[in-house]
Amino acid sequence: MGLFCIAFVLASAATVGARSRTQSCGLLAFATHSDEGAFDIRALAATCRQARTVVAGARAHPVTHPGAVDHYYTKDGFASIGHDVSHGKEEVSSRCRRRGSVITFHRSGT
Repeated sequence: MGLFCIAFVLASAATVGARSRTQSCGLLAFATHSDEGAFDIRALAATCRQARTVVAGARAHPVTHPGAVDHYYTKDGFASIGHDVSHGKEEVSSRCRRRGSVITFHRSGT
């Protein structure tokens, strides 16, 4: 019983510590042989698996209007807003929030 309690406390502390830091979650390609996708994916108080799922939801909302001020969508309870940061190429910088969790990423392509 004592070892179980110690293991549970250590596991809980590790989970809380990992979720309270921003972690880099890499990139996600939306199409093969294309620059369409998301990069610089970061998660705060969320797992990379959650972040990649939320970011994948952006694919259904293409960047078809460069110069548009905001792009909105929701996925798995996260509300996301993207701002056009195009510099001659379609690119949106997005921030998604759900309670204390934040996911940020940049996406390119149509």
